[in-house]
Amino acid sequence: MEVDQSHKLLDRLGSGTSWVPEFLQTWVDGFRNEKRQATIKARTAERKRRETEWSQQDAPPPQLQMINAPRFDPDDLALLAFLNVNGYVVVKGVANAAEVAQAKSLLWQFFESQADMRRDQPSSWTNQRFSTVGDTTTGIIGGNGIGQSEACWFVRTRPRVRRAFARVWGTEELITSFDGANAFRPFHARGAGAHRTMGGWWHVDQGNQKTGRHAVQGAVLLTAATEHTGGLCVVPGSHLSHGDLMSYTSTSPDGQDFVCVPSPHVNPAVRGGGLVRAEAGDLLLWDSRTVHCNTPALREPTLVAGYPDDELLRMVTYVCMTPRRLATAEGLSLRRRAVLAGVGSTHWPHEVKLTADTSCLEGIDEAALDEALRSGVISRDKYDLI
Repeated sequence: MEVDQSHKLLDRLGSGTSWVPEFLQTWVDGFRNEKRQATIKARTAERKRRETEWSQQDAPPPQLQMINAPRFDPDDLALLAFLNVNGYVVVKGVANAAEVAQAKSLLWQFFESQADMRRDQPSSWTNQRFSTVGDTTTGIIGGNGIGQSEACWFVRTRPRVRRAFARVWGTEELITSFDGANAFRPFHARGAGAHRTMGGWWHVDQGNQKTGRHAVQGAVLLTAATEHTGGLCVVPGSHLSHGDLMSYTSTSPDGQDFVCVPSPHVNPAVRGGGLVRAEAGDLLLWDSRTVHCNTPALREPTLVAGYPDDELLRMVTYVCMTPRRLATAEGLSLRRRAVLAGVGSTHWPHEVKLTADTSCLEGIDEAALDEALRSGVISRDKYDLI
């Protein structure tokens, strides 16, 4: 049987179809597994070839620079054009000073209730306590219900946040992710050196099963991003080379959307990367195909430079919105029950990947969400994004 005819047969048969004879399903599964293994071997060989080539080049290791990008209003037509070319964009002032202060207060309420980190007691900001809700090496906070916290929902429902995503997708009919937040603790205080996070973990959040734009991720800054704080790093324009990156990455199984960039110390794919400067209240957006990571401060934060050692260096909340039409009815039902159960998710709104097993949603009646709206327990702004 010719190869192209084999693929047509596989497409018709599908996987696990009930009417397919067992022997034929076994052959289909075996054929697909062989193809998958061959693809992985080819990517691995290509990666090794490139690593050899890179190591022979007499080039210094990639160095981070500060990126001073233009800041766009959510309604600016140039916002989308800049994103299309560069793979990231800075949206200015999606939260005003009062809203930023409110969001910071709500995030501190989460820290105090879930990690016993007291806002007025920096000595309580220990690795042990922070690790109960987040990752001490990256600052990412994803535990203890952060995805359904009041802090994250307050930020998601800011009108200018939604308008920015509406500009990206060309529709107001959006649903939001249930992901979390990020915080960098001051490491320049006496005895706080262990609070410094780790940089250089370059990756993309879209795997080799997806081509084109599938998601634009976001982070609303509650503190300014400068060389003294650290923050989001991107390689401008790298989303346009996503297909090439997928041709030699073998660090994640097929279908996974978190893909590490191999050998970042010599890989040209991260050259030109930099820390994006932005103001408190700004929204940073980046295409999930864009090579990115975060980094600790590039320059030592000091009291003289305006960075007290009793305040967090970085506070952001993550948000990603995609068109409602991309979600299935089953996925939308799962999202409604996740809200009622207080369960978070990854950054993908329409591909529901929860932070807890779906068994925890058994017995939850999603109709309770409609009653919560009628009784005023949740706002219309929140309900419309679920």
